[in-house]
Amino acid sequence: MKAHLFSLLALAVTITACSSNQPVQIVKEPSTKTEYTPIRNPHSPQQALPTNVTAICVDGSYSTSPLNEACVGNGGAKQIISRYHSE
Repeated sequence: MKAHLFSLLALAVTITACSSNQPVQIVKEPSTKTEYTPIRNPHSPQQALPTNVTAICVDGSYSTSPLNEACVGNGGAKQIISRYHSE
């Protein structure tokens, strides 16, 4: 009996909460105009780097060590340089 009364009370509270007679507000459509500002490319072009560079370090320097040792003392590798070529 208590469960039945509790269910009716919960139903009454739900109906009362849902029928508060507040008007629905319509959200205005956001502006779709997008302005793009050109930015400078933060990556160094590969043509300016020596041929034996394997990685660009976080601090801006470059490494010629094997990839597992690249930029160990310079904050880690920011970008790995892959140059696949046959000799």
